[in-house]
Amino acid sequence: MTSVTVRAPRSESSGSDFARLSKKIADAGLLGRRPGYYTLRITAVAGLYATGWIAFALVGRSWWTLAVAVFLAVVFGQVALVAHDVAHRQVFRRRRASEVSGRIAGAGIGMGYGWWQDK
Repeated sequence: MTSVTVRAPRSESSGSDFARLSKKIADAGLLGRRPGYYTLRITAVAGLYATGWIAFALVGRSWWTLAVAVFLAVVFGQVALVAHDVAHRQVFRRRRASEVSGRIAGAGIGMGYGWWQDK
């Protein structure tokens, strides 16, 4: 039994498949920064973060601490996602602002921003 490989005709534009796909994505405006979205998201996540720690302090020694821990686990995940976007410079245009905010977010959840950047 023989196999025949059928290839789609290559477009006339030069470059790799990745380069053509990247150009389509950029032309569609999918790589543009969205300051309004990130302002709202960072504000909401920071508020939830503060709320979680306030609840932790108010609950004290109780079984309710476990519920607060679950809540904070979800919030920590959201902080990590924001830090991820910051590290890819999707939030701020300037490198310094990205680094400072990434370090703050990383410190807030016990994640080393510099370590993560090296990975």
